[in-house]
Amino acid sequence: MTRVFKEHIHCMKKLTLVLLSISLVLVSCSLSPCGFSKDQFVEKHNDLVKEAKKNKKSWTDSDWKSRDDHMKQMVEECYENYENEMSSNEVAKFWARTATYYFNRHGKGFLGAIKNSEKDLSNALEKGLKSLDENKEGLLKDWLNENLGNDIEKSLDEVGEDIKDLGKEIKEWLEE
Repeated sequence: MTRVFKEHIHCMKKLTLVLLSISLVLVSCSLSPCGFSKDQFVEKHNDLVKEAKKNKKSWTDSDWKSRDDHMKQMVEECYENYENEMSSNEVAKFWARTATYYFNRHGKGFLGAIKNSEKDLSNALEKGLKSLDENKEGLLKDWLNENLGNDIEKSLDEVGEDIKDLGKEIKEWLEE
């Protein structure tokens, strides 16, 4: 073999190793159930809740099992990793969305399903929902500061629309 050919082979091996390393990093990033930042965690959680709402009627028990395991991990493990970085508004949204997930999962019997779930998950959900109730005033102040800014009238209209949407969603659930 010529010297140039050997150098070419050596460079190709290095390039292959670099590409393989990059691929492994990208795969590991996408596989983390918690994400690698608070924002990724919040996004992954939100995506799971949206996915459950969209597919609640078509998922099989197997589909739900894998999502339930993922939600359980997010509630019991991931949340603790990012709780201190989250604003009161983000915490409120996390627990409200978690309740929404379980409501989509179990329908009207979701509170009973939560009580009958594994002890750690049940305790975590109960703690999270109680924290929302205990911190209502702080949550409202944080939400007002984060969301209303200078345009209070417009923001209140948006909140009104959100409440209407929630009311429609609850009505749909009750009619099922």
